[in-house]
Amino acid sequence: MKRYLFLILCLFNLSLFAQENLLKFDKNFYESEDRWVAFPPNDEENKYMYGFIYLDNSAGFTFHYEGSFSVDSNGKFISDEKDKNSRIIRRLEPNTRKMAIIPDSKLKELEVPKIPDWLENYKSDETTETLVRKGYHLNHIGASTNALEPLLKAYKLNPHEKGLEFELSYAYNATGEFQKAVEVLEKALKNNPKDHMFYRELGYSYINLKKPLEAEKIFKKGILVSSDDSQKAEMAYNMAGVYYQSKEKSKFEEWAKQVKKFANPESQYAKNITLMENELK
Repeated sequence: MKRYLFLILCLFNLSLFAQENLLKFDKNFYESEDRWVAFPPNDEENKYMYGFIYLDNSAGFTFHYEGSFSVDSNGKFISDEKDKNSRIIRRLEPNTRKMAIIPDSKLKELEVPKIPDWLENYKSDETTETLVRKGYHLNHIGASTNALEPLLKAYKLNPHEKGLEFELSYAYNATGEFQKAVEVLEKALKNNPKDHMFYRELGYSYINLKKPLEAEKIFKKGILVSSDDSQKAEMAYNMAGVYYQSKEKSKFEEWAKQVKKFANPESQYAKNITLMENELK
């Protein structure tokens, strides 16, 4: 009896081992675009929720839920019939769990096509506009490294496409390539010197390049052209932070005054600047 029990346990463990090797839950959703994916099981039934990942240019990365499946002792994927008619769509956020890409060889077992017919409703010709939108969505979820590829492709086509220079410079700043961000933004400002977001990003680049005087000049210009108090407060706060760290009290006080002028009293900028003032005193 013990031998049979041992054999059953071995077969069960081998089946689990095969599943784990076939489904590697190591992919982020933005790495799984236009693929069928499965999420790790989170119940005692050992069922895997699965569906299709695609990019909706207007809404962002999306999970189209198809159903759930289990894996039998032979490693075959068995789709749950009761979920066949379920159609749930979920927008994906940065905290989405990692997932596994379902091998193409298993799609027949799940009775799903490699590319769903409805996907063409979300596909359009690759233009500078669609490339910028993809870069925007990738930046938005914190995947700026991945955003660089579509944004650079768009930049070659039309560097002054609406929103492009900001998204590209943002991606460069987010990935620590501050000098590249400067190069993009300087050209952007020559083309459009009234966009305060360019000044905001350029000042941030200069701060990280340890060029506070350049950052100060840029932030002053940005505050002059901006009509958005929250953006003015952010630029002033970033500059105040530089002088707080270097303990230059007079320069800090100059920029702290600007923060208080533009920031909502209940904002984190206003609260933090008060803490900094007390610390310096």
